[in-house]
Parts: sequence; structure tokens; C-alpha cells
Amino acid sequence: MNRYITLAAAIGLIGLAGCGKREGQLSGTVTFKGKPVESGEIILTPDEGRGNRGPGVMVPIERGTFRTPLKRGHWGGPYLAAVTCYKGQDAVVSGYEMQIDLPEGDATYDLVVPDEAAAN
Repeated sequence: MNRYITLAAAIGLIGLAGCGKREGQLSGTVTFKGKPVESGEIILTPDEGRGNRGPGVMVPIERGTFRTPLKRGHWGGPYLAAVTCYKGQDAVVSGYEMQIDLPEGDATYDLVVPDEAAAN
């Protein structure tokens, strides 16, 4: 009898493990001064000050586009996006931070980095 109770408890715990929020895949474009960013990175950090406790992720920018890995996405909600953009080997934007709001699940989001974000 104890064996069945243990088995039932284990099955219940396995079922609960799958009930958390699903991380959505995020993809999109990044432009600076009206042109696609050659390369760089976006660091997405949940904005805890606005109530988001989801996962963070670093996403490379390649030829003006980005896509989070399948198993490392976002939960949606408010995030801080720190954007670094390169032209060749030179950083033209270094860690510019902006607030963004992401929908839950898979989504497309196009980032427009403002001109004033230029690295000095």
C-alpha cells in the first residue's frame, strides 16, 4: 500500500513540474540610426521593480536580427533590455538600457535604438 502512495505522490510532483509558465521564444530586428545593427547583443533582465520575476537571457544580434534560444526565452511582462551594437570591431552603442513590455508566449519585437544611445 505504501508503494502505491509513494508512486501517486511522485506522479503528482511530476505533473506539477510541468505547470509553471512556459518560456516564449522572442525574435525581431534591431535598428540604429535607421539601419540594421551589424552585430551585438541584448541582455534581457526581468524588471522586478515593475513586478516581473521571470527569467533573464542574453541574445546575440546578427545582421540586424535576434532570436532567443528555444529553451531560454522570456515569460512576458516588463523587461529591461541592455543593448550593445557593433559596427566592425567598434561599439557604436554600449549597454544602452530601455524598458520594454513583452507579451506572453512566442513573440516578435522590433527594437529601435535611439540616436542618443551612441557610445562616446
